Amino acid sequence: MSQFQPYLPDEPDYPNNSDDVRYHLGTVSHLTMRNGNVMQVRSTSDVVSQPIAFGSAFGFSGLEDFKTGGTVHVIINNQIGFTTLPKQADSAVDVAKISRSPIFHVNGDDPEAVVKVMKMAVEFRQKYKCDVVVDLVCYRRHGHNEQDSPEITAPVMYHCINQHPTVITLYFKQLQSQGILTAEQCADLISGIERNLASEHDHSKTAPSFWDNLGDTPPPLPPTDVALSNVDKDTTTTGVNRKLLQEIGAQIFRIPAGFTAHKKVEAIMNNRLRAVETGARVDWATAEALAFGSLLAQGVNVRLSGQDCERGTFNQVDWVLTLDILFPLWCGGLILNLPHGYEGQGPEHSSARMERFLQQSNEDSDVFTTDNVKADVDVNIHIVIPTTPAQYFHALRRQVCALYRKPLVMFTPKYLLHHRPCTSDLSNFSLDTTFQRVLGDHPDDMKRLVADDQVPTFPTRCF
Repeated sequence: MSQFQPYLPDEPDYPNNSDDVRYHLGTVSHLTMRNGNVMQVRSTSDVVSQPIAFGSAFGFSGLEDFKTGGTVHVIINNQIGFTTLPKQADSAVDVAKISRSPIFHVNGDDPEAVVKVMKMAVEFRQKYKCDVVVDLVCYRRHGHNEQDSPEITAPVMYHCINQHPTVITLYFKQLQSQGILTAEQCADLISGIERNLASEHDHSKTAPSFWDNLGDTPPPLPPTDVALSNVDKDTTTTGVNRKLLQEIGAQIFRIPAGFTAHKKVEAIMNNRLRAVETGARVDWATAEALAFGSLLAQGVNVRLSGQDCERGTFNQVDWVLTLDILFPLWCGGLILNLPHGYEGQGPEHSSARMERFLQQSNEDSDVFTTDNVKADVDVNIHIVIPTTPAQYFHALRRQVCALYRKPLVMFTPKYLLHHRPCTSDLSNFSLDTTFQRVLGDHPDDMKRLVADDQVPTFPTRCF
Protein backbone atom coordinates (compact mmCIF):
# COMPACT_ATOMS: atom_id res chain seq x y z
CA MET A 1 0.00 0.00 0.00
CA SER A 2 2.95 2.32 0.54
CA GLN A 3 3.31 2.41 -3.25
CA PHE A 4 0.23 4.65 -3.31
CA GLN A 5 1.47 6.98 -0.53
CA PRO A 6 1.83 9.76 -1.40
CA TYR A 7 0.11 10.27 -4.72
CA LEU A 8 2.86 12.08 -6.58
CA PRO A 9 2.22 15.29 -8.51
CA ASP A 10 3.36 15.64 -12.11
CA GLU A 11 6.27 17.96 -11.35
CA PRO A 12 9.98 18.07 -12.28
CA ASP A 13 10.89 16.98 -8.73
CA TYR A 14 9.27 13.62 -9.51
CA PRO A 15 10.77 12.71 -12.92
CA ASN A 16 9.52 9.11 -12.79
CA ASN A 17 5.88 10.02 -12.24
CA SER A 18 3.55 9.82 -15.21
CA ASP A 19 0.00 8.70 -14.59
CA ASP A 20 -3.69 9.35 -14.90
CA VAL A 21 -5.08 6.85 -12.39
CA ARG A 22 -3.35 5.50 -9.31
CA TYR A 23 -2.39 2.09 -10.61
CA HIS A 24 -0.66 3.71 -13.61
CA LEU A 25 2.12 4.97 -11.34
CA GLY A 26 4.59 2.60 -12.98
CA THR A 27 4.33 -0.07 -10.31
CA VAL A 28 6.06 -3.24 -11.40
CA SER A 29 3.90 -6.25 -12.25
CA HIS A 30 6.39 -8.91 -11.21
CA LEU A 31 7.52 -10.07 -7.79
CA THR A 32 10.79 -11.82 -7.00
CA MET A 33 10.58 -14.30 -4.14
CA ARG A 34 13.33 -15.05 -1.67
CA ASN A 35 14.34 -18.19 -3.55
CA GLY A 36 14.84 -16.19 -6.75
CA ASN A 37 11.67 -17.37 -8.49
CA VAL A 38 9.69 -14.69 -10.27
CA MET A 39 5.91 -14.31 -10.43
CA GLN A 40 4.37 -12.12 -13.12
CA VAL A 41 0.81 -10.85 -12.98
CA ARG A 42 -1.01 -10.18 -16.25
CA SER A 43 -4.64 -9.54 -17.10
CA THR A 44 -6.56 -10.86 -20.07
CA SER A 45 -6.18 -8.12 -22.64
CA ASP A 46 -2.44 -7.46 -22.28
CA VAL A 47 -0.99 -10.98 -22.53
CA VAL A 48 -0.10 -10.70 -26.21
CA SER A 49 1.14 -7.10 -25.96
CA GLN A 50 3.51 -7.74 -23.05
CA PRO A 51 6.99 -8.60 -24.39
CA ILE A 52 8.04 -10.53 -21.27
CA ALA A 53 4.89 -12.64 -21.14
CA PHE A 54 4.57 -13.29 -24.85
CA GLY A 55 7.87 -12.61 -26.64
CA SER A 56 10.35 -13.75 -23.99
CA ALA A 57 8.57 -16.43 -21.95
CA PHE A 58 6.73 -18.19 -24.78
CA GLY A 59 9.12 -17.33 -27.61
CA PHE A 60 12.26 -18.46 -25.75
CA SER A 61 10.65 -21.37 -23.90
CA GLY A 62 12.47 -23.97 -26.01
CA LEU A 63 15.57 -22.01 -27.03
CA GLU A 64 18.86 -23.32 -25.68
CA ASP A 65 20.63 -20.99 -23.22
CA PHE A 66 17.43 -18.95 -22.79
CA LYS A 67 14.79 -21.44 -21.69
CA THR A 68 13.69 -21.34 -18.07
CA GLY A 69 12.78 -24.98 -17.66
CA GLY A 70 9.13 -24.08 -17.92
CA THR A 71 7.01 -21.16 -16.76
CA VAL A 72 3.61 -21.31 -15.08
CA HIS A 73 1.48 -18.59 -16.68
CA VAL A 74 -1.58 -17.58 -14.66
CA ILE A 75 -3.91 -15.50 -16.83
CA ILE A 76 -6.56 -13.67 -14.86
CA ASN A 77 -9.31 -13.91 -17.44
CA ASN A 78 -11.41 -11.18 -15.85
CA GLN A 79 -12.90 -9.88 -19.12
CA ILE A 80 -11.39 -6.47 -18.39
CA GLY A 81 -11.34 -5.67 -22.11
CA PHE A 82 -15.09 -5.20 -21.95
CA THR A 83 -15.23 -3.06 -25.11
CA THR A 84 -14.16 -6.06 -27.23
CA LEU A 85 -16.70 -8.83 -27.48
CA PRO A 86 -15.51 -12.47 -27.46
CA LYS A 87 -16.70 -12.97 -31.04
CA GLN A 88 -14.43 -10.11 -32.15
CA ALA A 89 -11.20 -11.55 -30.80
CA ASP A 90 -9.35 -14.78 -30.12
CA SER A 91 -9.11 -16.27 -26.67
CA ALA A 92 -6.48 -14.70 -24.44
CA VAL A 93 -4.78 -18.07 -24.00
CA ASP A 94 -4.42 -18.77 -27.73
CA VAL A 95 -0.91 -17.30 -27.66
CA ALA A 96 0.22 -20.32 -25.63
CA LYS A 97 -0.41 -22.59 -28.60
CA ILE A 98 2.80 -21.39 -30.29
CA SER A 99 4.79 -23.34 -27.68
CA ARG A 100 2.27 -26.24 -27.53
CA SER A 101 1.76 -25.56 -23.84
CA PRO A 102 -1.07 -27.30 -22.00
CA ILE A 103 -3.89 -24.94 -21.03
CA PHE A 104 -6.07 -25.51 -17.96
CA HIS A 105 -9.37 -23.62 -17.72
CA VAL A 106 -10.78 -23.25 -14.21
CA ASN A 107 -13.76 -21.45 -12.69
CA GLY A 108 -12.62 -18.53 -10.53
CA ASP A 109 -15.70 -18.93 -8.33
CA ASP A 110 -14.38 -22.32 -7.13
CA PRO A 111 -11.29 -21.72 -4.92
CA GLU A 112 -10.67 -25.41 -4.27
CA ALA A 113 -10.73 -26.20 -7.99
CA VAL A 114 -8.25 -23.34 -8.55
CA VAL A 115 -5.88 -24.82 -5.96
CA LYS A 116 -6.10 -28.28 -7.54
CA VAL A 117 -5.41 -26.92 -11.03
CA MET A 118 -2.47 -24.84 -9.78
CA LYS A 119 -0.91 -27.91 -8.14
CA MET A 120 -1.45 -29.88 -11.34
CA ALA A 121 0.16 -27.12 -13.41
CA VAL A 122 3.21 -26.93 -11.15
CA GLU A 123 3.64 -30.71 -11.15
CA PHE A 124 3.35 -30.80 -14.94
CA ARG A 125 5.97 -28.08 -15.27
CA GLN A 126 8.31 -29.80 -12.81
CA LYS A 127 8.10 -33.13 -14.61
CA TYR A 128 8.15 -32.07 -18.27
CA LYS A 129 10.13 -28.77 -17.98
CA CYS A 130 7.73 -26.90 -20.24
CA ASP A 131 5.37 -23.94 -20.03
CA VAL A 132 1.91 -24.40 -18.53
CA VAL A 133 -1.03 -21.98 -18.72
CA VAL A 134 -3.81 -21.63 -16.15
CA ASP A 135 -6.82 -19.74 -17.50
CA LEU A 136 -8.61 -18.36 -14.44
CA VAL A 137 -12.09 -17.65 -15.80
CA CYS A 138 -13.64 -14.91 -13.68
CA TYR A 139 -14.80 -11.30 -13.90
CA ARG A 140 -13.97 -7.85 -12.61
CA ARG A 141 -16.83 -6.54 -10.55
CA HIS A 142 -16.07 -2.83 -10.93
CA GLY A 143 -14.81 -2.81 -14.49
CA HIS A 144 -11.63 -1.24 -15.87
CA ASN A 145 -11.17 1.59 -13.38
CA GLU A 146 -13.09 4.09 -11.35
CA GLN A 147 -13.42 6.42 -14.36
CA ASP A 148 -14.59 3.91 -16.96
CA SER A 149 -17.91 2.21 -16.24
CA PRO A 150 -18.40 -1.13 -18.04
CA GLU A 151 -22.22 -0.87 -17.84
CA ILE A 152 -22.11 1.45 -20.85
CA THR A 153 -20.78 -1.12 -23.32
CA ALA A 154 -21.66 -4.40 -21.57
CA PRO A 155 -24.94 -3.69 -19.70
CA VAL A 156 -26.36 -7.22 -19.74
CA MET A 157 -23.21 -8.91 -18.46
CA TYR A 158 -22.64 -6.35 -15.72
CA HIS A 159 -26.25 -6.52 -14.61
CA CYS A 160 -25.63 -10.22 -13.97
CA ILE A 161 -22.28 -9.51 -12.25
CA ASN A 162 -23.85 -6.94 -9.92
CA GLN A 163 -26.42 -9.54 -8.84
CA HIS A 164 -23.82 -12.30 -8.50
CA PRO A 165 -22.48 -13.17 -5.00
CA THR A 166 -18.77 -12.61 -4.34
CA VAL A 167 -16.28 -15.48 -4.30
CA ILE A 168 -15.88 -15.39 -0.52
CA THR A 169 -19.66 -15.39 -0.02
CA LEU A 170 -20.06 -18.47 -2.23
CA TYR A 171 -17.14 -20.30 -0.59
CA PHE A 172 -18.24 -19.63 2.99
CA LYS A 173 -21.73 -20.79 2.07
CA GLN A 174 -20.23 -24.02 0.74
CA LEU A 175 -18.14 -24.55 3.90
CA GLN A 176 -21.17 -24.00 6.10
CA SER A 177 -23.29 -26.45 4.10
CA GLN A 178 -20.51 -29.05 4.50
CA GLY A 179 -20.34 -28.43 8.25
CA ILE A 180 -16.69 -27.31 8.10
CA LEU A 181 -17.27 -23.79 9.46
CA THR A 182 -20.08 -22.07 11.28
CA ALA A 183 -21.51 -18.68 10.37
CA GLU A 184 -19.78 -17.17 13.43
CA GLN A 185 -16.39 -18.58 12.39
CA CYS A 186 -16.82 -17.18 8.87
CA ALA A 187 -17.67 -13.76 10.29
CA ASP A 188 -14.58 -13.89 12.55
CA LEU A 189 -12.35 -14.69 9.55
CA ILE A 190 -13.75 -11.77 7.59
CA SER A 191 -13.31 -9.42 10.56
CA GLY A 192 -9.71 -10.55 11.00
CA ILE A 193 -8.91 -9.90 7.34
CA GLU A 194 -10.50 -6.46 7.46
CA ARG A 195 -8.58 -5.55 10.63
CA ASN A 196 -5.31 -6.62 9.01
CA LEU A 197 -6.02 -4.55 5.89
CA ALA A 198 -6.92 -1.50 8.01
CA SER A 199 -3.73 -1.91 10.04
CA GLU A 200 -1.55 -2.17 6.95
CA HIS A 201 -3.30 0.84 5.43
CA ASP A 202 -2.56 2.93 8.51
CA HIS A 203 1.04 1.74 8.50
CA SER A 204 1.47 2.74 4.85
CA LYS A 205 0.77 6.39 5.75
CA THR A 206 3.93 6.59 7.88
CA ALA A 207 6.14 4.07 6.04
CA PRO A 208 8.89 5.37 3.70
CA SER A 209 7.41 6.07 0.29
CA PHE A 210 8.18 3.70 -2.55
CA TRP A 211 8.83 6.76 -4.70
CA ASP A 212 11.27 8.67 -2.50
CA ASN A 213 14.42 7.25 -4.09
CA LEU A 214 13.05 5.60 -7.21
CA GLY A 215 15.80 5.45 -9.80
CA ASP A 216 18.32 7.27 -7.61
CA THR A 217 19.69 4.37 -5.56
CA PRO A 218 22.55 2.76 -7.47
CA PRO A 219 23.75 -0.78 -6.88
CA PRO A 220 27.19 -1.09 -5.28
CA LEU A 221 30.05 -0.51 -7.69
CA PRO A 222 32.16 -3.55 -8.56
CA PRO A 223 35.63 -3.89 -7.07
CA THR A 224 38.16 -1.62 -8.74
CA ASP A 225 41.42 -3.05 -10.04
CA VAL A 226 44.62 -1.33 -8.85
CA ALA A 227 45.54 -0.56 -12.44
CA LEU A 228 42.36 1.51 -12.76
CA SER A 229 42.63 3.26 -9.41
CA ASN A 230 43.09 6.62 -11.14
CA VAL A 231 39.77 6.38 -12.94
CA ASP A 232 37.38 8.84 -11.37
CA LYS A 233 34.11 7.00 -10.67
CA ASP A 234 31.70 9.77 -11.59
CA THR A 235 29.32 10.30 -14.45
CA THR A 236 31.83 12.00 -16.72
CA THR A 237 35.13 10.07 -16.70
CA THR A 238 35.24 6.81 -18.61
CA GLY A 239 38.72 6.93 -20.13
CA VAL A 240 41.40 4.33 -19.37
CA ASN A 241 45.17 4.52 -19.10
CA ARG A 242 46.75 4.19 -22.56
CA LYS A 243 49.30 1.58 -21.45
CA LEU A 244 46.57 -0.56 -19.90
CA LEU A 245 44.52 -0.37 -23.12
CA GLN A 246 47.51 -1.61 -25.07
CA GLU A 247 48.03 -4.48 -22.63
CA ILE A 248 44.35 -5.44 -22.91
CA GLY A 249 44.49 -5.22 -26.70
CA ALA A 250 47.53 -7.49 -26.79
CA GLN A 251 45.72 -10.09 -24.69
CA ILE A 252 42.66 -10.02 -26.93
CA PHE A 253 44.09 -9.67 -30.43
CA ARG A 254 47.37 -11.61 -30.31
CA ILE A 255 46.85 -15.12 -31.72
CA PRO A 256 47.95 -17.71 -29.09
CA ALA A 257 51.16 -19.57 -29.80
CA GLY A 258 50.55 -22.91 -31.51
CA PHE A 259 47.06 -21.91 -32.63
CA THR A 260 46.33 -21.80 -36.35
CA ALA A 261 43.56 -19.31 -37.07
CA HIS A 262 41.73 -18.79 -40.35
CA LYS A 263 43.74 -16.50 -42.63
CA LYS A 264 41.01 -13.85 -42.71
CA VAL A 265 40.58 -13.95 -38.94
CA GLU A 266 44.35 -13.75 -38.46
CA ALA A 267 44.54 -10.68 -40.70
CA ILE A 268 41.71 -9.00 -38.78
CA MET A 269 43.39 -9.69 -35.44
CA ASN A 270 46.77 -8.44 -36.66
CA ASN A 271 45.21 -5.20 -37.92
CA ARG A 272 43.53 -4.59 -34.58
CA LEU A 273 46.71 -5.35 -32.67
CA ARG A 274 48.62 -2.92 -34.89
CA ALA A 275 45.99 -0.20 -34.29
CA VAL A 276 46.29 -0.59 -30.52
CA GLU A 277 50.09 -0.60 -30.59
CA THR A 278 50.36 2.46 -32.83
CA GLY A 279 47.39 4.27 -31.29
CA ALA A 280 45.87 5.12 -34.66
CA ARG A 281 42.83 3.99 -36.64
CA VAL A 282 41.02 2.14 -33.85
CA ASP A 283 37.86 0.81 -35.51
CA TRP A 284 34.41 0.00 -34.11
CA ALA A 285 34.97 -3.65 -33.15
CA THR A 286 38.35 -2.83 -31.56
CA ALA A 287 36.77 -0.12 -29.43
CA GLU A 288 34.09 -2.57 -28.30
CA ALA A 289 36.70 -5.18 -27.38
CA LEU A 290 38.74 -2.62 -25.42
CA ALA A 291 35.63 -1.48 -23.53
CA PHE A 292 34.70 -5.02 -22.51
CA GLY A 293 38.32 -5.93 -21.73
CA SER A 294 38.83 -2.88 -19.52
CA LEU A 295 35.62 -3.68 -17.64
CA LEU A 296 36.76 -7.25 -17.07
CA ALA A 297 40.10 -5.94 -15.78
CA GLN A 298 38.09 -3.72 -13.45
CA GLY A 299 36.29 -6.75 -12.01
CA VAL A 300 33.04 -6.19 -13.90
CA ASN A 301 31.36 -9.19 -15.52
CA VAL A 302 29.92 -8.69 -18.99
CA ARG A 303 27.51 -10.82 -20.97
CA LEU A 304 26.65 -10.68 -24.66
CA SER A 305 23.35 -12.10 -25.81
CA GLY A 306 21.87 -12.21 -29.26
CA GLN A 307 22.24 -13.57 -32.75
CA ASP A 308 25.80 -13.53 -34.14
CA CYS A 309 27.25 -12.02 -30.97
CA GLU A 310 30.11 -14.55 -31.09
CA ARG A 311 31.15 -13.87 -34.67
CA GLY A 312 29.70 -10.43 -35.36
CA THR A 313 27.21 -9.42 -38.02
CA PHE A 314 29.92 -9.07 -40.68
CA ASN A 315 32.58 -11.26 -39.08
CA GLN A 316 34.01 -8.08 -37.56
CA VAL A 317 34.02 -9.18 -33.91
CA ASP A 318 35.37 -12.75 -33.64
CA TRP A 319 34.92 -13.14 -29.89
CA VAL A 320 35.10 -16.89 -30.43
CA LEU A 321 37.96 -18.46 -32.40
CA THR A 322 36.92 -22.05 -31.74
CA LEU A 323 34.23 -23.69 -29.67
CA ASP A 324 36.79 -24.32 -26.95
CA ILE A 325 38.17 -20.79 -26.52
CA LEU A 326 35.51 -18.41 -25.27
CA PHE A 327 35.67 -14.80 -24.21
CA PRO A 328 34.27 -14.77 -20.63
CA LEU A 329 31.09 -12.69 -20.65
CA TRP A 330 28.44 -12.44 -17.94
CA CYS A 331 25.69 -10.14 -16.71
CA GLY A 332 26.14 -6.38 -16.33
CA GLY A 333 24.11 -3.20 -16.82
CA LEU A 334 21.33 -3.38 -19.41
CA ILE A 335 22.47 -2.30 -22.90
CA LEU A 336 20.43 -2.65 -26.08
CA ASN A 337 22.34 -2.39 -29.37
CA LEU A 338 19.78 -1.78 -32.10
CA PRO A 339 20.05 -0.67 -35.75
CA HIS A 340 18.85 2.85 -36.41
CA GLY A 341 17.98 2.08 -40.04
CA TYR A 342 18.70 5.60 -41.33
CA GLU A 343 21.40 4.69 -43.84
CA GLY A 344 19.18 4.53 -46.88
CA GLN A 345 20.29 1.06 -47.91
CA GLY A 346 16.93 -0.51 -48.58
CA PRO A 347 14.08 -2.10 -46.62
CA GLU A 348 16.14 -5.14 -45.67
CA HIS A 349 18.16 -2.92 -43.31
CA SER A 350 15.90 -3.01 -40.30
CA SER A 351 14.97 -0.07 -38.09
CA ALA A 352 14.56 -0.35 -34.33
CA ARG A 353 12.04 2.50 -34.41
CA MET A 354 14.03 5.18 -32.66
CA GLU A 355 10.95 7.36 -32.28
CA ARG A 356 9.24 4.78 -30.06
CA PHE A 357 12.12 4.77 -27.59
CA LEU A 358 12.24 8.57 -27.61
CA GLN A 359 8.53 8.64 -26.76
CA GLN A 360 9.27 6.57 -23.65
CA SER A 361 11.92 8.97 -22.39
CA ASN A 362 10.85 11.36 -19.65
CA GLU A 363 13.35 14.09 -20.60
CA ASP A 364 11.81 17.51 -21.21
CA SER A 365 12.42 18.22 -24.90
CA ASP A 366 11.92 21.97 -24.31
CA VAL A 367 14.79 22.28 -21.84
CA PHE A 368 18.49 21.72 -22.55
CA THR A 369 20.16 21.44 -19.17
CA THR A 370 23.86 22.18 -18.74
CA ASP A 371 24.08 20.02 -15.61
CA ASN A 372 25.23 16.72 -17.10
CA VAL A 373 25.07 14.80 -13.82
CA LYS A 374 21.51 15.91 -13.03
CA ALA A 375 20.42 15.25 -16.61
CA ASP A 376 21.85 11.73 -16.55
CA VAL A 377 20.29 10.87 -13.19
CA ASP A 378 16.84 12.36 -13.80
CA VAL A 379 16.14 10.61 -17.08
CA ASN A 380 14.59 7.15 -17.03
CA ILE A 381 16.56 5.86 -20.02
CA HIS A 382 19.68 6.82 -21.99
CA ILE A 383 19.27 6.92 -25.77
CA VAL A 384 22.44 7.53 -27.79
CA ILE A 385 23.67 7.27 -31.38
CA PRO A 386 27.45 6.81 -31.28
CA THR A 387 29.15 7.73 -34.54
CA THR A 388 32.78 7.03 -33.64
CA PRO A 389 34.50 4.03 -32.02
CA ALA A 390 35.60 6.26 -29.11
CA GLN A 391 32.02 7.35 -28.42
CA TYR A 392 30.92 3.71 -28.48
CA PHE A 393 33.74 2.80 -26.06
CA HIS A 394 32.80 5.52 -23.57
CA ALA A 395 29.07 4.78 -23.78
CA LEU A 396 29.72 1.14 -22.88
CA ARG A 397 32.02 2.01 -19.96
CA ARG A 398 29.67 4.68 -18.63
CA GLN A 399 27.17 1.95 -17.80
CA VAL A 400 29.55 0.78 -15.05
CA CYS A 401 31.63 3.83 -14.16
CA ALA A 402 28.61 5.99 -13.40
CA LEU A 403 27.24 6.15 -9.86
CA TYR A 404 23.75 5.29 -11.11
CA ARG A 405 22.17 2.58 -13.24
CA LYS A 406 19.98 3.47 -16.20
CA PRO A 407 19.03 1.38 -19.23
CA LEU A 408 21.08 2.29 -22.30
CA VAL A 409 19.63 2.06 -25.80
CA MET A 410 22.28 2.54 -28.49
CA PHE A 411 21.22 2.95 -32.09
CA THR A 412 24.17 1.58 -34.00
CA PRO A 413 25.16 1.87 -37.67
CA LYS A 414 26.01 -0.79 -40.20
CA TYR A 415 27.97 1.18 -42.78
CA LEU A 416 30.30 2.74 -40.21
CA LEU A 417 31.44 -0.68 -39.02
CA HIS A 418 33.56 -0.99 -42.17
CA HIS A 419 33.84 2.64 -43.23
CA ARG A 420 37.59 3.22 -43.20
CA PRO A 421 37.47 6.90 -42.08
CA CYS A 422 35.33 5.87 -39.09
CA THR A 423 38.20 5.29 -36.68
CA SER A 424 39.44 6.98 -33.51
CA ASP A 425 42.88 7.73 -32.17
CA LEU A 426 43.81 5.85 -29.00
CA SER A 427 44.24 9.21 -27.25
CA ASN A 428 40.44 9.55 -27.39
CA PHE A 429 40.20 6.55 -25.04
CA SER A 430 42.65 7.82 -22.39
CA LEU A 431 42.04 8.96 -18.82
CA ASP A 432 41.04 12.55 -19.54
CA THR A 433 38.35 11.63 -22.06
CA THR A 434 34.68 10.86 -21.70
CA PHE A 435 31.43 10.43 -23.60
CA GLN A 436 30.43 13.58 -25.51
CA ARG A 437 26.76 14.48 -25.67
CA VAL A 438 27.21 16.24 -29.02
CA LEU A 439 29.87 15.85 -31.73
CA GLY A 440 30.43 18.40 -34.46
CA ASP A 441 30.06 17.58 -38.16
CA HIS A 442 33.80 18.03 -38.74
CA PRO A 443 35.59 16.88 -35.56
CA ASP A 444 39.01 17.01 -37.28
CA ASP A 445 38.69 20.79 -37.56
CA MET A 446 37.81 21.19 -33.87
CA LYS A 447 40.35 21.30 -31.08
CA ARG A 448 37.75 21.04 -28.34
CA LEU A 449 33.99 20.95 -28.06
CA VAL A 450 32.36 24.11 -26.74
CA ALA A 451 30.98 24.08 -23.22
CA ASP A 452 27.47 22.69 -22.77
CA ASP A 453 26.03 26.08 -21.84
CA GLN A 454 27.31 27.49 -25.16
CA VAL A 455 25.61 24.90 -27.37
CA PRO A 456 22.79 26.63 -29.30
CA THR A 457 19.38 24.97 -29.13
CA PHE A 458 16.64 25.01 -31.72
CA PRO A 459 13.15 23.90 -30.60
CA THR A 460 11.50 21.56 -33.09
CA ARG A 461 8.17 19.78 -33.31
CA CYS A 462 7.29 16.58 -35.16
CA PHE A 463 3.75 15.85 -36.25
